[in-house]
Amino acid sequence: MKTLLSALDHFSDKTALVDGHSGQEVSFSTIRSMHDLLLSVLPRETGNLIFILSDNSLSLTTLLLASLASENVVCPLDPALPRAILEKYIKVFSPNLVITSAEPRTLPKELTPLNLRAKGGGEQKLLTNLILEARFYLANLEPKGKPLPSGLRLLLPTSGTTGSAKFVRLSAFNLEDNSKSISGAMQITANDKAFAHLPAFYSYGLSVLLSHSCSGARSILSKAGIMDKEFWQQIQRHNCSFFPGVPFHYDILLKLGLDRLKLPTLNSFSVAGGKLSADKQLAFTQQLPPHIDFYIMYGQTEAAPRITTFNLCHFPEKLGSVGPVISTGQLTISSPEGLIDTPYSRQEGEIIYSGPNVMWGYAETREDLYKAPQLDNILETGDLGYLDDDKFLYITGRTKRISKLYGLRFNLDDIEQSLSRISTCAIIEKDGKIRIYHETAVNSSALKDALEKQYSFPGNILTFNQLEKLPRLPSGKLDYKRL
Repeated sequence: MKTLLSALDHFSDKTALVDGHSGQEVSFSTIRSMHDLLLSVLPRETGNLIFILSDNSLSLTTLLLASLASENVVCPLDPALPRAILEKYIKVFSPNLVITSAEPRTLPKELTPLNLRAKGGGEQKLLTNLILEARFYLANLEPKGKPLPSGLRLLLPTSGTTGSAKFVRLSAFNLEDNSKSISGAMQITANDKAFAHLPAFYSYGLSVLLSHSCSGARSILSKAGIMDKEFWQQIQRHNCSFFPGVPFHYDILLKLGLDRLKLPTLNSFSVAGGKLSADKQLAFTQQLPPHIDFYIMYGQTEAAPRITTFNLCHFPEKLGSVGPVISTGQLTISSPEGLIDTPYSRQEGEIIYSGPNVMWGYAETREDLYKAPQLDNILETGDLGYLDDDKFLYITGRTKRISKLYGLRFNLDDIEQSLSRISTCAIIEKDGKIRIYHETAVNSSALKDALEKQYSFPGNILTFNQLEKLPRLPSGKLDYKRL
């Protein structure tokens, strides 16, 4: 990424990363030095595939940004991946280098340890310490193949920890365009301090890192969970100005209350990674002091990842929307009969996005990495929605979250949304039943009564299932696959 590499040089004396727990700092120039060091030990300077099991540590995040600034292909992975899945990914994609902090006994046998040493310079001690916290391995698999395409920069898995070897291929241009668009839309400056608690192997978490790093801003790295006291202490201690979250995080924020948390330096919030109901959006904005920004976002990993965003505090009349398209992209709505030809008619259909940040395509084998861009910058999102008269997008559901039972169509997202005033629920359709999962603190009869006021369900189509906690992915999204 030329934009990121330029930022490493332009903001060389500024702090780029801070360990939220220890307070240790890494400058942009240190990331640049790590970039140069990596290039000196890779099998070739460009066209390598680098797996990084990124855990939000200072060491691995430094290595992640250093790798992304090079002309190599980087694949951030969940460090909690089961060994069998990591072995599968290594076998399928034959990475040149694997970087992790995991103990050797938990790693595939095919990996050969690599000793990395910093040489000379005033940053040698810091670089050495960062290197010592990570482990480097050459993947001893053949054939390695020819260098990967120079434009390809990032691989992101589509399936969390389920083990499907289907990855999104993103180019350097995809990432640069989206980072600039996000930075512009959110007015990120070199004075900002993002609380980077989202995992970097999650597209939303990675976009926070990139948009702030490319703007010369610092990211405060955290491994703490939102229910940990240290989570809030780190925000206070490092005077964070920006908080990114998914709907789950805002459920917690609403319960705890911003006044009680005492976070005076936070001046900007964002929500993505799922739909936060209009009621909760309103409740949160009512807690915000004047002049605080709350950005509603929509996107997909396939779009690097941002598609729309807007500041709800500036457009309160657009409550429930995810905003207008970002930067130079375009949105259209498609119905089963074709494109809806009446612009902004509020007719619902599948959301089609086109823009320079649309991925090259998917990869399921090493050979797929060599393919040219396949989608002509057009992404069929699989989401349902409509555009209003001001070109603001409203999401209404998923094309694949529609169940047809007893000859009737049921929008599972719509049912979930209708229950959100009572409790967060997860709904799937299985074996001819609509299965509603909720946490034990909620009464099933209250959920059933709420649904019967809005819907007419045939027979015994509904089942209610209590769980101590709803399963979630590392990103905070509900884990429907596990259910």
